[in-house]
Amino acid sequence: ALAVALAELDAMTGLEAVKAEVHRLVALLRVRELRRAAGLPVPDTSNHMAFLGPPGTGKTTVARLLGRIFKALGVLAKDHVVEVDRAELIAEYIGQTAPKVDAAVDRALDGVLFVDEAYALFGGERDSRDFGHEAVATLLKRMEDDRRRLVVVLAGYDEPMERLLDSNPGLRSRVTTVVRFRSFTGGELGGIFDGMVAGAGYVVDAAARARAVELCDLMRGSSDGRTFGNARDVRNLVEDSIARQAERLAAAADAGTVLDEAGLRALDVADITWTELGDPALDRIGSEEAVVVAYHEAGHALVRHVAGGSPPALVTIVPSASALGRCFYSDDGRTTVTRDDLVAIAASALGGRAAEEALSLIHISEPTRPY
Repeated sequence: ALAVALAELDAMTGLEAVKAEVHRLVALLRVRELRRAAGLPVPDTSNHMAFLGPPGTGKTTVARLLGRIFKALGVLAKDHVVEVDRAELIAEYIGQTAPKVDAAVDRALDGVLFVDEAYALFGGERDSRDFGHEAVATLLKRMEDDRRRLVVVLAGYDEPMERLLDSNPGLRSRVTTVVRFRSFTGGELGGIFDGMVAGAGYVVDAAARARAVELCDLMRGSSDGRTFGNARDVRNLVEDSIARQAERLAAAADAGTVLDEAGLRALDVADITWTELGDPALDRIGSEEAVVVAYHEAGHALVRHVAGGSPPALVTIVPSASALGRCFYSDDGRTTVTRDDLVAIAASALGGRAAEEALSLIHISEPTRPY
């Protein structure tokens, strides 16, 4: 059982640092049991953990595998994982929060309690209307009292999770392992796309896959690494592509084409689509407004690049459901966000408006001029 769970972990795309940390933990627990069997002293420590990182990086999946790993090692009696969030731990009225936390812990006993977006338990300064502090205090007591029957995994974004761990010295001391998940590279996102497509019963040819990888690169390079959806955004790409294929096949069936199994399974290059790139059908602005949008987006791209960010890969004024235009940047392959990145992102937010101001000073007589 242990070998199977570890093989599934190792087969996951990317996450090399996470895999190394889990293997290190497994080695530590195995040797600890060997020492106990040999009558040697073994420290009485807990196995509570914190998973830090952006969404869609496999935190929940790894937690589920850990339940099986801990069971196989004899650390826990069961392999079940109980997943909860703030709504399932915090009540609206005085006296109701502690029982909710206790009930969640009771369900998880002998297994893993996975608290998603755990930072939401801590609202900053103490507020009489928020019972997050009571939830944390109750959870802390159960983490200590039931440490031999329970592993708690607290998960969420890096910065708010660090604040949560710092909010209570007892919490930081009881969380013995911090595992840092990082955003996938564009290539890794392409691998995730392959797995999702195959799992859904579809196939792609070389041209379709090349288009998917191109979109994954744009997706990865254009997003804020702290909040980028990673595998969640890839799932959107897969779902958008399946929907586009369905439209194509339905039209073909209406025209009398007989669809065989191969045709139903195949995603063509024209099917591979990501709605965030925009939809020409949503274009409702005139040429003058289009020029303003073009300058605005170009301003974002130029300022971000000059400020040290990734070079722009695509600037579009094809509207999407959320914007009239958008900038997409090259994927530099980095999986962490630096201070320079944050400065570039902040500066680029001002670049769009600055470009509009510059445009207003040029007094363009022909709205279609490109400069």
